[in-house]
Amino acid sequence: MSLVWKPSKPAPDPFEAAAGDRTEYQVHFAQSAAVDPPGIESAIVEVVKKALGFCEANTGERSKRLLFLWDVVYATLTVVYTDDSMMYDARHVTKCYFAELDKVGTAEELSNEFRRMIESSVGHSRRGVVPVNMPIFYSDQDRASVGAAKFEAQQLTNDWS
Repeated sequence: MSLVWKPSKPAPDPFEAAAGDRTEYQVHFAQSAAVDPPGIESAIVEVVKKALGFCEANTGERSKRLLFLWDVVYATLTVVYTDDSMMYDARHVTKCYFAELDKVGTAEELSNEFRRMIESSVGHSRRGVVPVNMPIFYSDQDRASVGAAKFEAQQLTNDWS
C-alpha cells in the first residue's frame, strides 16, 4: 500500500523561533498502518525515496548529513538533512507515523530492525541522488531531550555497490 503524503504549510519551529531562528520548515507527512515486516519495509522504502528526493532542495550549511530519527515513544520516523552537530536542520523534513505500531507499543523493540531496513533501502536508492561523501546516520534518541552534548547517532554504512 502506497503512502499518501501531506505537506504542511511552511512555518518556523516555535522553540527555535523564540531563540531567534526563523527557518521555515516544510514537513512532508505520511501515516502507515503496517505492522508486519514486509509492510514496514515497504513503507520505509517510500520514506527513504521521499527524503532522498529533497537532497537538491536542502542545500547549505544545514545539509551536511542525512539523519534518520526513529521515535520509539510515538512510532514516528523523521528524516532530516542536518548540520554537523545534527541539531540544526534544513528546510524539508520527512515524517511517517506508524499508527499501528504505536497502538501495540512495539516501536522500541523494532529499533534495530528499522535501522537495518533504512540502511538497506538507502543502499538501493542513494546512487546518484545523495552525494557519496554525505554521511548518513540513524538514531532512536530524542535530540531535544538529550541535547547536543549527549545525542548519539550511528553512522550507516557507506559501502553500497
